[in-house]
Amino acid sequence: MTSKQDLRINIFKALSDKNRLKIIDLLRNGQEICVCDIQKHLKKSQAATSQHLKILIDADILEKKKEGKKIFYKVRDFHIYKLLHEIDRIIKNIKKFKIITNIQEEIEA
Repeated sequence: MTSKQDLRINIFKALSDKNRLKIIDLLRNGQEICVCDIQKHLKKSQAATSQHLKILIDADILEKKKEGKKIFYKVRDFHIYKLLHEIDRIIKNIKKFKIITNIQEEIEA
């Protein structure tokens, strides 16, 4: 059985690549998109695109569905967007804290 901590690590590893974040953003509206369209958007080879998709599937971020010869992908759980939003808030707060710290250091100097 995989621990909760291992699952978190898998999710954060999957999110640690610009191309995979682009894929998640591309799927933001809830639609299913075929691998060929994802590949065009990323401007990557089919092999590279498929590898990124596999990592996102293995982390349970995406799911896939086959229709004829095409494979379509969609986000499994839209809470992933809440997580990304919270990360953005953390980044914003860190930037604010750094600005305040820099101002305090200038005043004290």
